[in-house]
Amino acid sequence: MKNYNTSELSNRQLNIQRRNSYNIVLASLMLNIIMLSFATIFLHQQKYVVLPVLVLASILSIVPGLLKLKEIKQELRSRMQRVS
Repeated sequence: MKNYNTSELSNRQLNIQRRNSYNIVLASLMLNIIMLSFATIFLHQQKYVVLPVLVLASILSIVPGLLKLKEIKQELRSRMQRVS
């Protein structure tokens, strides 16, 4: 699939991408919470070493989705301001 710049997409396509990005971020958050809870439950003695690494990995895995969502929202806002 070819990646388009947000300024090249229609409003409908941007809304679809915004919804998909939002769903991906929420799914990533839920999976990260589950992963961290399993890590705290099953890694009793190694918790203090592994847990900070997992928290950092969780945050870094969500950042690209959040940046894409922010970019899409900014483009939609700028289009709405141009229309008004």
